[in-house]
Amino acid sequence: MAPEPVTAELTYQRLKREVMHGRFRPGTPVISHSIAQEFGTSISPVRDAMQRLAAERLLHHQAGGGFEVPHFEASALANLYAWHQDVVRLALRHRDFGADAEDLLPRLLALRDDDPEAIVQATSDLFAVVGRSSRNGEHGAAIEAIGSRLHLARLHEFQLGDRSAELMTVWSALAAGPASTAIAAIRAYHRRRLRRVPAIVRAIYVP
Repeated sequence: MAPEPVTAELTYQRLKREVMHGRFRPGTPVISHSIAQEFGTSISPVRDAMQRLAAERLLHHQAGGGFEVPHFEASALANLYAWHQDVVRLALRHRDFGADAEDLLPRLLALRDDDPEAIVQATSDLFAVVGRSSRNGEHGAAIEAIGSRLHLARLHEFQLGDRSAELMTVWSALAAGPASTAIAAIRAYHRRRLRRVPAIVRAIYVP
């Protein structure tokens, strides 16, 4: 029997948040029966949620059945950052200024580098504005999907330092108007991360 739609969606959203925020270490199995018991639901919506997360590449099918959190390898993370940069730059080239980042300014000004959750949320929201501003709606969907997969890495970018100021720089470049200015800021943003991929991966695996 298919799970009740509301229960299925709530289960999916809760499990997705926990995977993205690093509750399960990379490479460890996610046990559906344990999750169902913890969430107070049947096994069916949990399995459906895991299938959806596997399709989004936030979980991985184990060879013998079941699911696990994918490993974070340096080469794969570098590719993910590079793909994010490529899609954001495409969105900027198709920008029609339909989305406004002005509402983000008070939050960006209040950011502190010792609040990684707020930094990551502001990062997601800022890039979401870029996606919504593109005339091609697929850019926004792709940016959101890549951002979900980058969430755990972003939580461990703390060794970069000055991330709040960096987001303000990106915001200012987006607000300035010319696509070339915004693209240069986006390139600098990703270059910092690509240079520190090994350190970010090590931080993810620290207990």
